[in-house]
Amino acid sequence: MRHNRCRALTKKWKRCGRKGDWILFCDEHKFQWLKAVLIGIIAPVATGVIASWAYSWLTATEPALSVNVPGQNAIDQAISKAKMEGAGYNTPSASEVVAKFYVLPTVTSKLDTISSVFSLVLVSPFKPVNADFTFDAGDCRFLGYVTDFNPLSRDAVFSIKTVSCTDNANQSYELDFEDYIHAPQGLLADIKSPTERHLTLSREKDGTYSLPLYTNVLVKFNKPVSALEAIGKVTTRF
Repeated sequence: MRHNRCRALTKKWKRCGRKGDWILFCDEHKFQWLKAVLIGIIAPVATGVIASWAYSWLTATEPALSVNVPGQNAIDQAISKAKMEGAGYNTPSASEVVAKFYVLPTVTSKLDTISSVFSLVLVSPFKPVNADFTFDAGDCRFLGYVTDFNPLSRDAVFSIKTVSCTDNANQSYELDFEDYIHAPQGLLADIKSPTERHLTLSREKDGTYSLPLYTNVLVKFNKPVSALEAIGKVTTRF
């Protein structure tokens, strides 16, 4: 007769230790091996499920506090935001419109006008005087350069060089201001200070000056825009 000790655990979580003619477990605990197998299978699975759930919970993004904006890049995001915000503007203008940044200039204490390019997308309705239709939010882009900057006050002059629009029929229109440096025809202004034709920038950690992306500003023309020049159809409407 073999004198193997039972390796089972009692209800008090102590080793049974009973000797007898068995391999691992005595007659009283002969089904405990099945429990051990089930625990060995279920425990890792349960642990994996819990770990997966915990990881998903910890890495999940916080609930959005505003409407989710579609778009993969800055221009797509800006156009989507502009179209949503444009619903709040009903009166078209040929002399003053709201626009949103999607390209910010690089401004330093020693201004480099070449690298200070910026771009905006239309938010409020724009209707040139002689036009038969109105350009809505997202239909126009404004390209320009920072032409002057005061590091002490952080005030910068943003001058528009090109206005580019596309209508519902994919017809493209453009207006170009050649002497945008010395004789600016379109300048940017803070919405809260519409009479001041400059923007006050914030100093960044790297020593440059900038604004938050997607900031809304006013595009103010010296005189109402009479018309844009039709330059042909485009295959993709921005």
